[in-house]
Amino acid sequence: MHFKSLSTTVFGLALLLTPTVVPAFAQEQANPTTSQEEVRPSTQESTPSAEEANPTTSTPESTPTEEANPTTSQEEATPSTSESKPSAEEANPTTSTQEENTPSYDQGEESTPGEEETTPTPEQIETRSSTTQIDYIRLEPTPKKESINQGLTSPSPQYMKAVLGVPGALTENCSPVTNSHLSKLIVTEDVGPFKVRGLKPAVGALKRIFGTVKQKNPELYSQLRTAGMLCVRKVRGGSNFSNHSWGIAIDIKIKQKLDKRGDNKTQRGLKALYPYFHQENFYWGAAFPTEDSMHFEASKQLIAKWKREGRI
Repeated sequence: MHFKSLSTTVFGLALLLTPTVVPAFAQEQANPTTSQEEVRPSTQESTPSAEEANPTTSTPESTPTEEANPTTSQEEATPSTSESKPSAEEANPTTSTQEENTPSYDQGEESTPGEEETTPTPEQIETRSSTTQIDYIRLEPTPKKESINQGLTSPSPQYMKAVLGVPGALTENCSPVTNSHLSKLIVTEDVGPFKVRGLKPAVGALKRIFGTVKQKNPELYSQLRTAGMLCVRKVRGGSNFSNHSWGIAIDIKIKQKLDKRGDNKTQRGLKALYPYFHQENFYWGAAFPTEDSMHFEASKQLIAKWKREGRI
């Protein structure tokens, strides 16, 4: 009795519930799309769109700044283009402009290491000598005899006696001129770096020589001194008159220092002085049998010229 009553009650409850469940199920079958949307309401949120997956292909609506400024948008879209793709000059530095990578040859010698060196001219040497300190008393080998005094010879004592006579007494040291004719031809004058006493035409030649030296080599000129010109005496170590006896020879000192006779060495300053004397036809004592580089004298050719001109 009780079992029947319970079954009846359960069956009745089932009938009451059936109208509600069945219409809902029937409604889902009639509209499957609506049901799919309700079942998967977050499908769009969980699956990114093609635009979101690839932002570089977004439509104009997703990038409103492109419409406002297309050029700016393009630059912003590819901000690292210049960095990731170097320019032609950066990729190949050898093709850069000459102004940036080619040294200017106006920068001085270091910019032109391949520039060919040239031998300085005598004028350039003379110019440099005025600004560069040169050791003119430094000893150097005496030039070979055949390389100097070309076309000139030393006047012998016999020749000088024939032209001007015996000058005075033959002594070891200096003695006075006793020849009246010669005495009239002796003068004392300033020749530039110092005063001398000698034969008048020889003194005039010294003025020209030292004037040229002063102009072309003032440093050498400032160091020139003399050990004397006129001196009636014997040749050192000889038995005849020295050419100093007629006042046609002069001994030169550099910085008050005499060049040693007979050592076959010559002060650099005397070497530098020789061309000026040679130009005036003076004979250089560096070519004597016993070297005497400090000694310069009027050559035999010059004495003969003065004689022809009536100057002596």
